[in-house]
Amino acid sequence: MENSESHGTVVKADLVEKVYRKVGFTRQEALKAVEILFNEIKLALAKGEDVRITGFAGFYLRNKNAR
Repeated sequence: MENSESHGTVVKADLVEKVYRKVGFTRQEALKAVEILFNEIKLALAKGEDVRITGFAGFYLRNKNAR
């Protein structure tokens, strides 16, 4: 796996790998945990809520003009 962190971008595979290494889950368990997290973020955004994960990221919906 290429280390995309050096390019300033974190991809799902990076998160799965970190969970796998730090938490001690199997890779399948780590993948499932990351997918659950993303699903919860999507559900919150769909309800119009902002999502902030301290020390990691913030997810916000914003209005954009049509092109």
